[in-house]
Amino acid sequence: MKRFLIACLAVFMVVGFSGAALAAPVLSFQFDVDGDLNTLDDNMTIDTVGGTVTTDLYALVVDDDPSSGIAYELQSFGLNLEYDAALLGITHGTVFSDWIFGAPVFDNSTDGSLIMSGAYFNFSPPPYGIGSPMLLGTIVFECEGIGLSPLTIFDSDKGGSIADFALAGEVGGLDLDDQIMNGVQIGSINNPVPIPGAVWLLGSGLLGLVGLRRKIRS
Repeated sequence: MKRFLIACLAVFMVVGFSGAALAAPVLSFQFDVDGDLNTLDDNMTIDTVGGTVTTDLYALVVDDDPSSGIAYELQSFGLNLEYDAALLGITHGTVFSDWIFGAPVFDNSTDGSLIMSGAYFNFSPPPYGIGSPMLLGTIVFECEGIGLSPLTIFDSDKGGSIADFALAGEVGGLDLDDQIMNGVQIGSINNPVPIPGAVWLLGSGLLGLVGLRRKIRS
């Protein structure tokens, strides 16, 4: 029901706006761990099994033709973030409080997949403009295995009819779903491989030989 409300809103917005769009906004994403949006945290690390990392997820819409002078605003979003469930889990998280219309969704009940959606239905003033990082929400990842897990984003229905990333503009509306419907890897989380037991044994043996050599010399 929640996703249905978001879908209805997004479809209404995209279909309701008319007119030719002259600009060509480009959609991208970034993670932020340390609160510095100037630093991309696209390759994160969790040091130990059971350890966690908390990160904010941002969307960024950039006009590749700024000379057009058209102002667009992101009014809704819906995404499916996929990861390797053998290596990672999502313990909890939230959708940012701006996206309050239609009951925002944060659904991590399926291993390997996170569904997030939300909408902002207030055109005066709209929340976010082109070139401004848009906080979608916060995600807490937990290390469950050793290895490297890609983090890939799709629109929520992977190219279906739902207009997830809907822009409202001065001359029309745009749907940016086609840019991510086949999946876009936006980062990875590395769970470092621990030092194998054999290496520890070898190290212990070498230390023992060093100690024995010193004892013989003395």
